[in-house]
Amino acid sequence: MRFRSAAAILALSLLLGCSSGSDAELSARPNIILIVADDMGWSDLGCFGGEIDTPRIDDLSLRGMLFTNFHVGGSGVPTRSMLLTGVDSHLTGLAAGQQRLAPSQRGQPGYEGYLNQNVVTVASLLQDTGYNTWMSGKWSLGAEIDQGPEARGFEKSFVLVGRAGNHYVERGVGPDEPTVVYRENGQVVHPPKGFYSTDIYTDKLVEWIGEGRTGPEPFFAYLAYTAPHWPLQADKKLIEKYEARYSIGWDAVRAGRFDRQRSKGLIGPTAELPRRIQGVRAWKDLDPDERKREARKMAVYAAMVEKLDQNIGRLVSHLRKTGEYERTLILLVSDNGSEAWVPGEDPRMKRWIAETFNNDLENLGEADSFVAYGPGWAQVSATPHRLHKGTAAEGALRVPLLVQYPNLTAAGTQNRGFVSAMDLAATILDFGGVEHPGQQYQGRPIHPMQGLSLMPVLSGSRSRLHDPEDAVGFEVFGNEALVMGEFKLLKQRPPYGEDRYELYDLIEDPSESRNLGPTNPERLRRMIERFEEYKRKAGVIPPPKDFDPGH
Repeated sequence: MRFRSAAAILALSLLLGCSSGSDAELSARPNIILIVADDMGWSDLGCFGGEIDTPRIDDLSLRGMLFTNFHVGGSGVPTRSMLLTGVDSHLTGLAAGQQRLAPSQRGQPGYEGYLNQNVVTVASLLQDTGYNTWMSGKWSLGAEIDQGPEARGFEKSFVLVGRAGNHYVERGVGPDEPTVVYRENGQVVHPPKGFYSTDIYTDKLVEWIGEGRTGPEPFFAYLAYTAPHWPLQADKKLIEKYEARYSIGWDAVRAGRFDRQRSKGLIGPTAELPRRIQGVRAWKDLDPDERKREARKMAVYAAMVEKLDQNIGRLVSHLRKTGEYERTLILLVSDNGSEAWVPGEDPRMKRWIAETFNNDLENLGEADSFVAYGPGWAQVSATPHRLHKGTAAEGALRVPLLVQYPNLTAAGTQNRGFVSAMDLAATILDFGGVEHPGQQYQGRPIHPMQGLSLMPVLSGSRSRLHDPEDAVGFEVFGNEALVMGEFKLLKQRPPYGEDRYELYDLIEDPSESRNLGPTNPERLRRMIERFEEYKRKAGVIPPPKDFDPGH
Protein backbone atom coordinates (compact mmCIF):
# COMPACT_ATOMS: atom_id res chain seq x y z
CA MET A 1 0.00 0.00 0.00
CA ARG A 2 1.37 3.37 -0.96
CA PHE A 3 0.72 6.50 1.07
CA ARG A 4 1.02 9.99 -0.26
CA SER A 5 4.32 11.72 0.36
CA ALA A 6 4.73 13.85 3.47
CA ALA A 7 4.61 16.96 1.28
CA ALA A 8 1.35 15.79 -0.30
CA ILE A 9 -0.18 15.06 3.09
CA LEU A 10 0.86 18.51 4.34
CA ALA A 11 -0.64 20.12 1.22
CA LEU A 12 -3.83 18.17 1.78
CA SER A 13 -4.00 19.34 5.38
CA LEU A 14 -3.63 22.96 4.29
CA LEU A 15 -6.23 22.55 1.52
CA LEU A 16 -8.75 20.93 3.85
CA GLY A 17 -8.04 23.13 6.82
CA CYS A 18 -6.86 20.24 9.00
CA SER A 19 -4.33 20.54 11.78
CA SER A 20 -0.92 18.94 11.75
CA GLY A 21 1.36 17.74 14.51
CA SER A 22 3.24 14.64 15.66
CA ASP A 23 0.66 12.48 13.89
CA ALA A 24 0.47 14.86 10.93
CA GLU A 25 -0.37 12.22 8.35
CA LEU A 26 -3.36 10.85 10.26
CA SER A 27 -4.65 14.13 11.61
CA ALA A 28 -4.44 15.74 8.18
CA ARG A 29 -6.80 13.20 6.72
CA PRO A 30 -10.52 13.88 7.12
CA ASN A 31 -13.34 11.70 8.29
CA ILE A 32 -15.40 10.50 5.32
CA ILE A 33 -19.08 9.57 5.34
CA LEU A 34 -20.71 8.05 2.26
CA ILE A 35 -24.51 8.19 2.62
CA VAL A 36 -26.63 6.18 0.18
CA ALA A 37 -30.41 6.46 -0.12
CA ASP A 38 -32.28 3.53 -1.65
CA ASP A 39 -34.42 4.11 -4.79
CA MET A 40 -34.65 7.89 -4.27
CA GLY A 41 -35.23 9.84 -7.47
CA TRP A 42 -33.31 12.84 -8.82
CA SER A 43 -35.94 15.39 -7.86
CA ASP A 44 -37.13 14.22 -4.44
CA LEU A 45 -34.91 16.49 -2.34
CA GLY A 46 -35.79 20.15 -1.89
CA CYS A 47 -32.41 21.22 -3.25
CA PHE A 48 -33.25 19.34 -6.48
CA GLY A 49 -36.68 20.92 -6.85
CA GLY A 50 -38.82 18.60 -4.74
CA GLU A 51 -41.68 19.66 -2.49
CA ILE A 52 -40.78 17.12 0.24
CA ASP A 53 -39.46 18.85 3.35
CA THR A 54 -35.71 18.11 3.49
CA PRO A 55 -34.30 21.22 5.25
CA ARG A 56 -31.26 19.51 6.76
CA ILE A 57 -30.05 18.05 3.47
CA ASP A 58 -30.86 21.34 1.75
CA ASP A 59 -28.70 23.10 4.33
CA LEU A 60 -25.80 20.78 3.47
CA SER A 61 -26.31 21.64 -0.19
CA LEU A 62 -26.01 25.35 0.61
CA ARG A 63 -22.64 24.62 2.21
CA GLY A 64 -21.35 22.33 -0.52
CA MET A 65 -21.67 21.41 -4.18
CA LEU A 66 -24.52 19.74 -6.05
CA PHE A 67 -23.62 17.57 -9.02
CA THR A 68 -26.58 17.57 -11.39
CA ASN A 69 -25.16 15.13 -13.96
CA PHE A 70 -24.21 12.23 -11.67
CA HIS A 71 -24.79 8.72 -13.05
CA VAL A 72 -25.04 5.33 -11.34
CA GLY A 73 -25.71 1.76 -12.43
CA GLY A 74 -29.46 1.84 -12.96
CA SER A 75 -29.99 -0.76 -10.22
CA GLY A 76 -28.86 -0.77 -6.61
CA VAL A 77 -26.44 -3.69 -6.40
CA PRO A 78 -24.27 -2.68 -9.39
CA THR A 79 -24.11 0.89 -8.10
CA ARG A 80 -23.08 -0.10 -4.58
CA SER A 81 -20.28 -2.27 -5.93
CA MET A 82 -18.95 0.63 -8.02
CA LEU A 83 -19.19 3.12 -5.15
CA LEU A 84 -17.01 0.92 -2.96
CA THR A 85 -14.44 -0.14 -5.57
CA GLY A 86 -14.24 2.45 -8.35
CA VAL A 87 -14.53 -0.40 -10.87
CA ASP A 88 -17.29 -1.16 -13.40
CA SER A 89 -19.93 -3.47 -11.92
CA HIS A 90 -19.43 -6.04 -14.68
CA LEU A 91 -15.96 -6.63 -13.28
CA THR A 92 -16.89 -6.58 -9.59
CA GLY A 93 -19.09 -9.68 -9.76
CA LEU A 94 -22.26 -7.65 -9.45
CA ALA A 95 -23.42 -6.74 -12.95
CA ALA A 96 -26.79 -7.64 -11.41
CA GLY A 97 -27.95 -8.99 -8.07
CA GLN A 98 -28.02 -12.74 -7.49
CA GLN A 99 -31.82 -12.84 -7.84
CA ARG A 100 -31.77 -11.06 -11.19
CA LEU A 101 -29.29 -13.12 -13.23
CA ALA A 102 -30.23 -15.04 -16.35
CA PRO A 103 -29.15 -18.71 -16.50
CA SER A 104 -26.63 -17.82 -19.22
CA GLN A 105 -24.97 -15.30 -16.88
CA ARG A 106 -24.75 -17.31 -13.66
CA GLY A 107 -21.23 -18.28 -12.71
CA GLN A 108 -19.62 -16.26 -15.48
CA PRO A 109 -16.82 -13.81 -14.61
CA GLY A 110 -18.38 -10.58 -13.37
CA TYR A 111 -21.71 -12.30 -12.67
CA GLU A 112 -20.82 -14.20 -9.51
CA GLY A 113 -23.62 -12.47 -7.59
CA TYR A 114 -21.32 -11.19 -4.85
CA LEU A 115 -18.40 -8.78 -4.61
CA ASN A 116 -15.58 -10.87 -6.03
CA GLN A 117 -11.90 -10.99 -5.15
CA ASN A 118 -10.89 -9.22 -8.35
CA VAL A 119 -11.53 -5.85 -6.69
CA VAL A 120 -10.52 -4.16 -3.46
CA THR A 121 -12.82 -1.84 -1.52
CA VAL A 122 -11.97 1.66 -0.37
CA ALA A 123 -12.75 0.43 3.16
CA SER A 124 -9.90 -2.10 2.96
CA LEU A 125 -7.45 0.46 1.61
CA LEU A 126 -8.38 3.07 4.20
CA GLN A 127 -8.29 0.52 7.02
CA ASP A 128 -4.80 -0.55 5.93
CA THR A 129 -3.59 3.02 6.41
CA GLY A 130 -5.03 3.72 9.86
CA TYR A 131 -8.67 4.62 9.30
CA ASN A 132 -11.47 3.34 11.48
CA THR A 133 -13.94 1.78 9.02
CA TRP A 134 -17.62 1.33 9.78
CA MET A 135 -20.73 0.32 7.89
CA SER A 136 -24.37 0.59 8.90
CA GLY A 137 -27.29 -0.31 6.64
CA LYS A 138 -27.95 -2.41 3.56
CA TRP A 139 -25.12 -4.65 2.34
CA SER A 140 -26.60 -6.81 -0.49
CA LEU A 141 -23.14 -7.53 -1.95
CA GLY A 142 -22.87 -11.16 -0.82
CA ALA A 143 -24.81 -13.28 1.69
CA GLU A 144 -22.06 -15.50 3.08
CA ILE A 145 -19.90 -14.48 6.04
CA ASP A 146 -16.75 -14.42 3.91
CA GLN A 147 -18.58 -12.14 1.46
CA GLY A 148 -19.82 -9.69 4.09
CA PRO A 149 -18.58 -6.23 5.10
CA GLU A 150 -16.29 -7.60 7.81
CA ALA A 151 -14.40 -9.47 5.04
CA ARG A 152 -14.20 -6.37 2.84
CA GLY A 153 -12.50 -3.86 5.12
CA PHE A 154 -15.13 -2.83 7.67
CA GLU A 155 -13.99 -3.29 11.27
CA LYS A 156 -17.48 -2.55 12.62
CA SER A 157 -20.73 -3.29 10.83
CA PHE A 158 -24.45 -3.52 11.41
CA VAL A 159 -26.16 -4.65 8.23
CA LEU A 160 -29.27 -5.90 6.57
CA VAL A 161 -27.65 -8.71 4.58
CA GLY A 162 -30.11 -8.87 1.70
CA ARG A 163 -31.66 -6.49 -0.77
CA ALA A 164 -34.65 -5.10 1.16
CA GLY A 165 -36.97 -5.67 4.09
CA ASN A 166 -39.80 -4.37 6.21
CA HIS A 167 -38.75 -1.16 7.94
CA TYR A 168 -40.32 -2.04 11.31
CA VAL A 169 -40.02 -5.82 11.75
CA GLU A 170 -37.83 -8.66 10.50
CA ARG A 171 -40.11 -9.51 7.62
CA GLY A 172 -38.94 -10.01 4.06
CA VAL A 173 -40.16 -8.89 0.66
CA GLY A 174 -41.73 -11.92 -0.98
CA PRO A 175 -42.84 -15.53 -0.63
CA ASP A 176 -39.28 -16.68 -1.35
CA GLU A 177 -37.85 -14.13 1.11
CA PRO A 178 -40.32 -14.16 4.03
CA THR A 179 -37.77 -12.97 6.60
CA VAL A 180 -34.60 -10.89 6.63
CA VAL A 181 -31.22 -11.33 8.28
CA TYR A 182 -29.36 -8.67 10.25
CA ARG A 183 -25.74 -9.11 11.28
CA GLU A 184 -23.53 -7.11 13.60
CA ASN A 185 -19.81 -7.68 13.13
CA GLY A 186 -20.57 -10.99 11.40
CA GLN A 187 -22.99 -12.32 14.02
CA VAL A 188 -26.73 -12.69 13.43
CA VAL A 189 -28.65 -10.22 15.61
CA HIS A 190 -32.24 -9.10 16.11
CA PRO A 191 -33.02 -5.38 16.16
CA PRO A 192 -34.87 -4.16 19.25
CA LYS A 193 -38.66 -4.23 19.25
CA GLY A 194 -40.14 -1.06 17.82
CA PHE A 195 -37.14 -0.19 15.63
CA TYR A 196 -37.40 1.75 12.38
CA SER A 197 -34.72 1.04 9.78
CA THR A 198 -33.63 4.63 9.13
CA ASP A 199 -33.39 5.36 12.87
CA ILE A 200 -31.44 2.25 13.81
CA TYR A 201 -28.87 2.62 11.03
CA THR A 202 -28.19 6.17 12.18
CA ASP A 203 -28.14 5.08 15.83
CA LYS A 204 -25.28 2.69 15.15
CA LEU A 205 -23.12 5.24 13.40
CA VAL A 206 -23.77 7.87 16.07
CA GLU A 207 -22.82 5.29 18.69
CA TRP A 208 -19.53 4.49 17.00
CA ILE A 209 -18.62 8.14 16.49
CA GLY A 210 -19.40 8.83 20.16
CA GLU A 211 -17.30 6.06 21.68
CA GLY A 212 -14.72 8.54 22.92
CA ARG A 213 -12.07 8.20 20.27
CA THR A 214 -9.01 10.00 21.63
CA GLY A 215 -6.39 9.21 19.00
CA PRO A 216 -5.78 10.95 15.68
CA GLU A 217 -7.36 8.18 13.59
CA PRO A 218 -10.06 9.44 11.21
CA PHE A 219 -13.01 7.28 10.24
CA PHE A 220 -14.65 6.16 7.02
CA ALA A 221 -18.35 5.40 7.43
CA TYR A 222 -20.65 3.85 4.84
CA LEU A 223 -24.25 4.65 5.83
CA ALA A 224 -26.48 2.70 3.45
CA TYR A 225 -30.13 3.36 4.19
CA THR A 226 -32.98 1.14 2.95
CA ALA A 227 -35.35 4.12 2.66
CA PRO A 228 -37.29 5.06 0.65
CA HIS A 229 -37.26 1.54 -0.90
CA TRP A 230 -40.55 -0.36 -0.79
CA PRO A 231 -42.43 -1.56 1.20
CA LEU A 232 -43.43 2.04 1.87
CA GLN A 233 -43.74 2.49 5.64
CA ALA A 234 -43.41 5.54 7.87
CA ASP A 235 -44.68 7.37 10.93
CA LYS A 236 -48.43 8.00 10.77
CA LYS A 237 -48.18 11.69 11.70
CA LEU A 238 -45.66 12.33 8.96
CA ILE A 239 -47.85 10.51 6.45
CA GLU A 240 -50.89 12.59 7.37
CA LYS A 241 -48.83 15.75 6.92
CA TYR A 242 -48.40 14.97 3.23
CA GLU A 243 -51.76 13.55 2.15
CA ALA A 244 -53.27 16.90 1.20
CA ARG A 245 -50.06 17.91 -0.56
CA TYR A 246 -50.39 15.00 -2.98
CA SER A 247 -54.15 15.13 -3.45
CA ILE A 248 -53.49 17.45 -6.44
CA GLY A 249 -52.02 14.45 -8.27
CA TRP A 250 -48.88 13.44 -10.09
CA ASP A 251 -49.37 15.69 -13.12
CA ALA A 252 -49.49 18.87 -11.04
CA VAL A 253 -46.72 17.80 -8.67
CA ARG A 254 -44.42 16.91 -11.56
CA ALA A 255 -45.09 20.26 -13.26
CA GLY A 256 -44.30 22.05 -10.01
CA ARG A 257 -40.99 20.27 -9.64
CA PHE A 258 -40.08 21.06 -13.23
CA ASP A 259 -40.77 24.77 -12.71
CA ARG A 260 -38.68 24.88 -9.52
CA GLN A 261 -35.81 23.09 -11.23
CA ARG A 262 -35.79 25.76 -13.91
CA SER A 263 -35.84 28.56 -11.35
CA LYS A 264 -32.96 26.96 -9.42
CA GLY A 265 -30.87 26.57 -12.58
CA LEU A 266 -30.84 22.78 -12.24
CA ILE A 267 -32.02 22.44 -15.84
CA GLY A 268 -31.69 24.75 -18.80
CA PRO A 269 -34.33 26.56 -20.87
CA THR A 270 -34.33 23.87 -23.56
CA ALA A 271 -35.27 21.04 -21.19
CA GLU A 272 -38.71 19.48 -21.69
CA LEU A 273 -41.02 17.56 -19.41
CA PRO A 274 -41.31 14.09 -20.96
CA ARG A 275 -44.66 12.48 -21.68
CA ARG A 276 -46.16 10.22 -19.06
CA ILE A 277 -44.80 6.71 -18.64
CA GLN A 278 -46.75 4.26 -20.79
CA GLY A 279 -49.86 3.08 -18.97
CA VAL A 280 -50.01 6.00 -16.53
CA ARG A 281 -53.33 7.82 -16.78
CA ALA A 282 -53.90 11.52 -16.37
CA TRP A 283 -54.72 12.28 -12.74
CA LYS A 284 -58.06 13.77 -13.75
CA ASP A 285 -59.05 10.39 -15.24
CA LEU A 286 -58.72 8.53 -11.92
CA ASP A 287 -61.87 8.07 -9.88
CA PRO A 288 -62.02 9.61 -6.35
CA ASP A 289 -61.12 6.37 -4.56
CA GLU A 290 -58.11 5.80 -6.85
CA ARG A 291 -56.91 9.34 -6.19
CA LYS A 292 -57.10 8.90 -2.43
CA ARG A 293 -55.15 5.67 -2.57
CA GLU A 294 -52.49 7.01 -4.91
CA ALA A 295 -52.10 10.20 -2.88
CA ARG A 296 -51.67 8.10 0.27
CA LYS A 297 -48.87 6.06 -1.33
CA MET A 298 -46.91 9.18 -2.25
CA ALA A 299 -47.56 10.64 1.21
CA VAL A 300 -45.92 7.56 2.76
CA TYR A 301 -42.98 7.85 0.38
CA ALA A 302 -42.54 11.54 1.19
CA ALA A 303 -42.67 10.76 4.92
CA MET A 304 -39.85 8.24 4.42
CA VAL A 305 -37.73 10.85 2.64
CA GLU A 306 -38.37 13.43 5.37
CA LYS A 307 -37.45 10.83 8.02
CA LEU A 308 -34.22 10.28 6.09
CA ASP A 309 -33.60 14.02 6.25
CA GLN A 310 -34.25 14.10 9.99
CA ASN A 311 -31.71 11.35 10.60
CA ILE A 312 -29.05 12.95 8.43
CA GLY A 313 -29.63 16.12 10.41
CA ARG A 314 -29.21 14.14 13.63
CA LEU A 315 -25.93 12.75 12.35
CA VAL A 316 -24.61 16.19 11.37
CA SER A 317 -25.63 17.57 14.79
CA HIS A 318 -23.69 14.76 16.44
CA LEU A 319 -20.65 15.51 14.33
CA ARG A 320 -20.79 19.12 15.49
CA LYS A 321 -21.29 18.10 19.11
CA THR A 322 -18.26 15.79 19.05
CA GLY A 323 -16.07 18.31 17.23
CA GLU A 324 -15.81 16.12 14.12
CA TYR A 325 -17.88 18.17 11.68
CA GLU A 326 -15.12 20.52 10.53
CA ARG A 327 -12.98 17.58 9.45
CA THR A 328 -15.68 15.43 7.86
CA LEU A 329 -16.31 14.98 4.14
CA ILE A 330 -19.96 14.07 3.45
CA LEU A 331 -21.10 12.50 0.18
CA LEU A 332 -24.82 11.88 -0.30
CA VAL A 333 -26.22 9.87 -3.23
CA SER A 334 -29.01 7.53 -4.26
CA ASP A 335 -28.20 4.05 -5.57
CA ASN A 336 -30.50 4.38 -8.60
CA GLY A 337 -33.45 6.37 -9.85
CA SER A 338 -37.08 5.92 -8.93
CA GLU A 339 -38.73 2.50 -8.77
CA ALA A 340 -41.89 1.97 -10.87
CA TRP A 341 -42.70 -1.60 -9.82
CA VAL A 342 -46.25 -2.41 -8.72
CA PRO A 343 -46.31 -5.20 -6.09
CA GLY A 344 -48.66 -8.00 -6.93
CA GLU A 345 -48.20 -8.17 -10.70
CA ASP A 346 -46.81 -11.69 -10.19
CA PRO A 347 -49.56 -14.13 -9.08
CA ARG A 348 -47.50 -15.67 -6.25
CA MET A 349 -46.53 -12.23 -4.97
CA LYS A 350 -50.12 -11.03 -5.20
CA ARG A 351 -51.34 -14.01 -3.17
CA TRP A 352 -48.59 -13.58 -0.55
CA ILE A 353 -49.41 -9.90 -0.08
CA ALA A 354 -53.14 -10.61 0.20
CA GLU A 355 -52.57 -13.34 2.81
CA THR A 356 -49.92 -11.48 4.82
CA PHE A 357 -50.72 -7.76 4.85
CA ASN A 358 -53.50 -5.26 5.42
CA ASN A 359 -53.49 -2.80 2.53
CA ASP A 360 -56.67 -0.99 3.41
CA LEU A 361 -56.38 2.73 2.64
CA GLU A 362 -56.13 3.88 6.26
CA ASN A 363 -53.50 1.23 7.02
CA LEU A 364 -51.07 2.05 4.19
CA GLY A 365 -47.70 2.90 5.69
CA GLU A 366 -48.06 0.70 8.76
CA ALA A 367 -45.72 -2.20 9.52
CA ASP A 368 -48.32 -4.72 8.34
CA SER A 369 -48.88 -3.04 4.95
CA PHE A 370 -46.97 -3.67 1.73
CA VAL A 371 -47.11 -1.17 -1.15
CA ALA A 372 -44.88 0.68 -3.61
CA TYR A 373 -45.86 3.94 -5.25
CA GLY A 374 -45.82 2.71 -8.86
CA PRO A 375 -45.05 4.38 -12.20
CA GLY A 376 -47.29 7.43 -11.74
CA TRP A 377 -45.24 8.75 -8.86
CA ALA A 378 -41.98 7.24 -10.14
CA GLN A 379 -42.10 9.66 -13.07
CA VAL A 380 -42.48 12.49 -10.53
CA SER A 381 -39.38 11.40 -8.61
CA ALA A 382 -37.45 11.27 -11.90
CA THR A 383 -38.47 14.79 -13.03
CA PRO A 384 -37.39 15.97 -15.62
CA HIS A 385 -35.96 12.66 -16.73
CA ARG A 386 -37.49 9.71 -18.50
CA LEU A 387 -38.37 6.25 -17.16
CA HIS A 388 -37.08 4.61 -13.99
CA LYS A 389 -34.91 2.01 -12.25
CA GLY A 390 -33.96 -1.04 -14.30
CA THR A 391 -33.61 0.86 -17.58
CA ALA A 392 -30.68 2.80 -19.05
CA ALA A 393 -32.68 6.03 -19.40
CA GLU A 394 -31.83 9.07 -17.29
CA GLY A 395 -34.66 8.30 -14.86
CA ALA A 396 -32.65 5.23 -13.82
CA LEU A 397 -29.05 6.39 -14.21
CA ARG A 398 -29.14 10.02 -13.05
CA VAL A 399 -29.48 10.59 -9.30
CA PRO A 400 -28.63 13.37 -6.85
CA LEU A 401 -25.05 13.84 -5.62
CA LEU A 402 -24.19 16.26 -2.86
CA VAL A 403 -20.60 16.76 -1.66
CA GLN A 404 -19.86 18.89 1.38
CA TYR A 405 -16.64 19.61 3.21
CA PRO A 406 -16.26 22.74 5.37
CA ASN A 407 -14.14 25.45 3.73
CA LEU A 408 -13.40 23.47 0.57
CA THR A 409 -16.21 23.94 -1.92
CA ALA A 410 -17.73 27.25 -2.90
CA ALA A 411 -20.95 27.24 -0.89
CA GLY A 412 -24.16 26.47 -2.74
CA THR A 413 -22.60 25.76 -6.13
CA GLN A 414 -23.71 23.40 -8.88
CA ASN A 415 -21.66 21.40 -11.34
CA ARG A 416 -23.24 20.16 -14.57
CA GLY A 417 -20.34 17.99 -15.72
CA PHE A 418 -20.73 14.24 -16.03
CA VAL A 419 -19.70 12.20 -12.96
CA SER A 420 -20.07 8.44 -12.41
CA ALA A 421 -20.43 6.23 -9.35
CA MET A 422 -16.87 4.99 -9.90
CA ASP A 423 -15.55 8.53 -9.38
CA LEU A 424 -16.68 8.57 -5.75
CA ALA A 425 -14.35 5.73 -4.80
CA ALA A 426 -11.43 7.64 -6.34
CA THR A 427 -12.54 10.77 -4.48
CA ILE A 428 -12.71 8.94 -1.16
CA LEU A 429 -9.18 7.58 -1.57
CA ASP A 430 -7.88 10.98 -2.65
CA PHE A 431 -9.29 12.66 0.45
CA GLY A 432 -7.97 9.78 2.53
CA GLY A 433 -4.46 10.29 1.21
CA VAL A 434 -4.24 6.75 -0.17
CA GLU A 435 -3.19 5.59 -3.62
CA HIS A 436 -4.97 2.66 -5.19
CA PRO A 437 -2.56 -0.31 -5.47
CA GLY A 438 -3.21 -0.76 -9.17
CA GLN A 439 -3.37 -4.36 -10.34
CA GLN A 440 -2.40 -6.31 -7.22
CA TYR A 441 -3.56 -6.31 -3.60
CA GLN A 442 -2.26 -8.64 -0.88
CA GLY A 443 -0.86 -11.03 -3.44
CA ARG A 444 -3.95 -11.32 -5.61
CA PRO A 445 -4.62 -9.69 -8.99
CA ILE A 446 -7.23 -6.95 -9.01
CA HIS A 447 -8.75 -4.58 -11.51
CA PRO A 448 -7.29 -1.07 -11.45
CA MET A 449 -9.55 1.76 -10.41
CA GLN A 450 -11.44 3.34 -13.30
CA GLY A 451 -12.88 6.41 -11.55
CA LEU A 452 -11.40 9.90 -11.28
CA SER A 453 -11.17 11.98 -8.11
CA LEU A 454 -13.51 14.96 -7.76
CA MET A 455 -10.87 16.87 -5.80
CA PRO A 456 -9.92 19.17 -8.74
CA VAL A 457 -13.56 20.10 -9.27
CA LEU A 458 -14.30 20.58 -5.58
CA SER A 459 -11.23 22.75 -5.07
CA GLY A 460 -12.06 24.88 -8.11
CA SER A 461 -9.02 24.01 -10.23
CA ARG A 462 -11.15 22.23 -12.85
CA SER A 463 -14.69 22.95 -14.03
CA ARG A 464 -15.42 19.47 -15.40
CA LEU A 465 -14.10 16.14 -14.20
CA HIS A 466 -14.23 14.16 -17.46
CA ASP A 467 -12.85 15.19 -20.83
CA PRO A 468 -15.25 15.13 -23.80
CA GLU A 469 -13.60 12.00 -25.19
CA ASP A 470 -13.86 10.01 -21.96
CA ALA A 471 -16.34 7.19 -22.57
CA VAL A 472 -18.22 5.58 -19.66
CA GLY A 473 -20.52 2.67 -20.41
CA PHE A 474 -23.59 1.30 -18.65
CA GLU A 475 -25.56 -1.90 -19.10
CA VAL A 476 -28.45 -3.10 -16.95
CA PHE A 477 -30.70 -6.05 -17.85
CA GLY A 478 -29.81 -5.70 -21.53
CA ASN A 479 -30.45 -1.95 -21.70
CA GLU A 480 -27.35 -0.04 -22.80
CA ALA A 481 -25.89 3.45 -22.57
CA LEU A 482 -22.59 5.26 -23.11
CA VAL A 483 -21.80 8.82 -22.04
CA MET A 484 -19.13 10.94 -23.74
CA GLY A 485 -19.08 14.56 -22.71
CA GLU A 486 -22.57 15.95 -23.05
CA PHE A 487 -23.70 13.17 -25.39
CA LYS A 488 -25.36 9.87 -24.52
CA LEU A 489 -25.78 6.75 -26.62
CA LEU A 490 -28.87 4.77 -25.61
CA LYS A 491 -30.41 1.44 -26.64
CA GLN A 492 -33.39 0.07 -24.76
CA ARG A 493 -35.21 -3.20 -25.07
CA PRO A 494 -39.00 -3.35 -25.37
CA PRO A 495 -41.18 -2.16 -23.76
CA TYR A 496 -38.86 0.79 -23.05
CA GLY A 497 -37.40 1.18 -26.54
CA GLU A 498 -37.09 -0.34 -29.98
CA ASP A 499 -33.72 -2.05 -29.36
CA ARG A 500 -31.86 0.40 -31.59
CA TYR A 501 -29.22 3.01 -30.81
CA GLU A 502 -30.27 6.61 -30.25
CA LEU A 503 -28.24 9.72 -29.47
CA TYR A 504 -29.07 12.50 -27.00
CA ASP A 505 -27.56 15.73 -25.73
CA LEU A 506 -27.84 15.44 -21.93
CA ILE A 507 -27.27 19.14 -21.29
CA GLU A 508 -29.78 20.51 -23.78
CA ASP A 509 -32.18 17.59 -23.57
CA PRO A 510 -31.99 15.80 -20.17
CA SER A 511 -35.42 14.20 -20.75
CA GLU A 512 -34.09 12.36 -23.84
CA SER A 513 -36.91 13.69 -26.00
CA ARG A 514 -34.97 14.53 -29.18
CA ASN A 515 -33.01 11.74 -30.87
CA LEU A 516 -30.00 13.28 -32.61
CA GLY A 517 -28.85 10.04 -34.23
CA PRO A 518 -30.34 10.62 -37.70
CA THR A 519 -28.68 14.05 -38.02
CA ASN A 520 -25.36 13.05 -36.41
CA PRO A 521 -24.48 9.71 -38.04
CA GLU A 522 -20.72 10.09 -37.57
CA ARG A 523 -20.96 10.77 -33.84
CA LEU A 524 -23.47 7.94 -33.50
CA ARG A 525 -21.13 5.53 -35.29
CA ARG A 526 -18.13 6.55 -33.19
CA MET A 527 -20.03 6.17 -29.93
CA ILE A 528 -21.33 2.74 -30.96
CA GLU A 529 -17.71 1.70 -31.60
CA ARG A 530 -16.70 2.97 -28.18
CA PHE A 531 -19.59 1.09 -26.58
CA GLU A 532 -18.60 -2.16 -28.29
CA GLU A 533 -15.09 -1.61 -26.96
CA TYR A 534 -16.52 -1.05 -23.46
CA LYS A 535 -18.55 -4.27 -23.62
CA ARG A 536 -15.48 -6.29 -24.60
CA LYS A 537 -13.32 -4.87 -21.83
CA ALA A 538 -16.03 -5.14 -19.17
CA GLY A 539 -17.10 -8.63 -20.21
CA VAL A 540 -20.75 -7.69 -20.62
CA ILE A 541 -23.03 -10.70 -21.16
CA PRO A 542 -26.48 -9.40 -22.11
CA PRO A 543 -29.38 -11.55 -20.89
CA PRO A 544 -31.64 -13.24 -23.46
CA LYS A 545 -34.16 -10.86 -24.99
CA ASP A 546 -37.08 -12.70 -23.37
CA PHE A 547 -35.52 -12.71 -19.87
CA ASP A 548 -37.51 -10.97 -17.12
CA PRO A 549 -35.16 -9.84 -14.31
CA GLY A 550 -38.04 -9.32 -11.86
CA HIS A 551 -37.73 -6.97 -8.89
